[in-house]
Amino acid sequence: MVRFRSSALGWFLSVGLAVGAWTAADANAAGEGKPPAAKTSGHPAGQPPLVKAPIKLAPDGLRFGLTPDETMEFYDKVFDQDFIPIYKATPVGPKIKEVDAALAEQKSAFARSEVAFGNLPTGIDNTPLKGEYNYKNNETMMTLTRQGQTRHFFFQGKRLWKVYDVVALKKDGELGASYHDAVAILTKRYGVAGRVLPEDAAHGRAATEVDWADGSTHVRAIDRSYDNVVGLAFEDRATADRLAAYRSSQKSDEGQIDPTVAAVTKGGPTVDPNASAADAYTGKTHGAAPGAAPPPKKK
Repeated sequence: MVRFRSSALGWFLSVGLAVGAWTAADANAAGEGKPPAAKTSGHPAGQPPLVKAPIKLAPDGLRFGLTPDETMEFYDKVFDQDFIPIYKATPVGPKIKEVDAALAEQKSAFARSEVAFGNLPTGIDNTPLKGEYNYKNNETMMTLTRQGQTRHFFFQGKRLWKVYDVVALKKDGELGASYHDAVAILTKRYGVAGRVLPEDAAHGRAATEVDWADGSTHVRAIDRSYDNVVGLAFEDRATADRLAAYRSSQKSDEGQIDPTVAAVTKGGPTVDPNASAADAYTGKTHGAAPGAAPPPKKK
């Protein structure tokens, strides 16, 4: 697959979103020549288009605001339902124990998947998910693979605010065989052409996206054709806006030295910040800043 970059913006707007039906051959043909001039998408600048019906999370009952424990409890029941046909097809005996173990492992793997985005970098930074979370903001992520599809759950303040599905691109698949197939299917599903957002590292977009929204939920279709998948992210709009503002405020601090590092590497003699507590009792001075008066002797 060829990854679509910002140069494809005109083609998306004038061809893909206008007709709402694309094929892989159309994509290749359009990519060989100069893209047609872009057309306006018919919705306010800076805002995703509003869909004609409310956007719902699946499975039924999943909702934003759940804690990690509540999310695990919800999926424990989902996993139980998934395994009912397997139990029915398994003869009574040792094989049942194997099914029990497989079900228990799926639940346990989900519980163990939590990653905290604290003060230190994580391996997630080296994946396409970089940009979907912030550090030092009480954010975590959990991951599960169910029925062959991977889903990531993002929490802020221990509350679920984003669900990110990794959907395989394949013929007769949920979202078709290519990214433009996926956008066409989603356009039909939501009843309105989406807004095309070209790749823009300065704004945290590592790939082309097309998005939609209703009053409370934002949906982003992320071009990951290079992995033969599409990322489909469902976000709570209020939280997404708040975290975007947080991320923007953090950018101004990216070049600053961490206070802990600065304290260790600054010039001058090493100063023990806790030394004065002992000096007050011993009457000795050590590790004091140059020019500082000695502490009073203990009477």
